[in-house]
Amino acid sequence: MASTNQDTSKVIARGAGVNVLGTLGKALLPVFFILIGRMYGAESLGVFYIAYIFLEIVASLTVSGIKDGVLMFASRVVDDSDKDDETYQVFANGFVISLVIACLLVLASRLGVSELVYSYYNNQPLVAALEL
Repeated sequence: MASTNQDTSKVIARGAGVNVLGTLGKALLPVFFILIGRMYGAESLGVFYIAYIFLEIVASLTVSGIKDGVLMFASRVVDDSDKDDETYQVFANGFVISLVIACLLVLASRLGVSELVYSYYNNQPLVAALEL
């Protein structure tokens, strides 16, 4: 029983360490933006910001709701060994759906988003950045 508690403590400590590293990475993002602004100037920073936000929105659309649905399902059946095949199928479906949505968004960006962006932001470097 004691080794189980030690193993659990190690897993929790490792997870906490990963969370701390992720938090530090997110906390250093503004420093990265300041450095980019100093190195490349305000106009390049603006292009970078718009492209960055666009990609963040696309990433959010890609896994929108799928991640929560898969995690919710998995948390309910994790102890039920009779539903192992169904659980793996849900994981596979979530992965495939995310991949298909990502491919559709990349295809949309290659086919027509550049004209749409150029009509709003008359800025060729931005269009080039968003064409992936």
